[in-house]
Amino acid sequence: MIINVQSTLQYQAEAQCSVILNICALQPQWESILCNPTHHLVRDPSFNNHRLLQLNVADAGTFDLIYTATVSPLHRLIDCSNIQALEVPPFHPDVMPFLYPSRYCPSDRLTGFAETRFLKYANAFERVLAITDWIHEHVTYVSGSTDSSTDAADVILQQQGVCRDFAHIGITLCRALNIPARYCSAYAYQLEPQDFHACFEAFIGTEWIVFDATRLAPLNGLVKISHGRDAADTAVASLYGNVAGTYMEVSVTCDDAAFEPFFYTAGKLEG
Repeated sequence: MIINVQSTLQYQAEAQCSVILNICALQPQWESILCNPTHHLVRDPSFNNHRLLQLNVADAGTFDLIYTATVSPLHRLIDCSNIQALEVPPFHPDVMPFLYPSRYCPSDRLTGFAETRFLKYANAFERVLAITDWIHEHVTYVSGSTDSSTDAADVILQQQGVCRDFAHIGITLCRALNIPARYCSAYAYQLEPQDFHACFEAFIGTEWIVFDATRLAPLNGLVKISHGRDAADTAVASLYGNVAGTYMEVSVTCDDAAFEPFFYTAGKLEG
């Protein structure tokens, strides 16, 4: 299966500035980066599982960047039926950062909330699936309902948010139950309207397994961009100087006419 992604971003600079973009597919087969007009573009400085682009702009004016990539996602199903939730989490160095509270995921404040609702599920995958079911049932997707100051606890109280908020709640409740979890930014096939998307991965057994409580796009149509502790680690654009975004367009298509959307099914412990 081949998925084609493209993102177009335009900015207005009032003076010298820098823009760091986190929009590159993590494992592309092919990609193209076009900048107009041509500025000093630092390509692909890898940093903590990010593939960043930096644009250094010397003068005021409008500039845009078009990123295009072809990706063949390597999705596979893992049988999680015999994986029990661990009260003592794995202390592997790569996993430990995703056990702790973070800016948007105050897991230390929601331990009691999580334990009363989800400790009854002994299977690790079933426990995380129950978390995503709860989010989907209790939080309404409302565009523009949250901002850069909103954390998972806020969203649980107001019961509405966007994809990043759904992911933050999932991460927070997993960590509150000693399940390592991390935030993922992605392109998403069949997401409407098209935009950058957010989901999360939970460490179950020995694997990172993806979950999306919004259910707005099939799991096998996700193209990962990067991951981090929460959205603060995976911002699409970081702006330095007097510069503002003026336009953004995202497109995701699939070359497989026989594409079959995949979502998790109740009772099936495969992730």
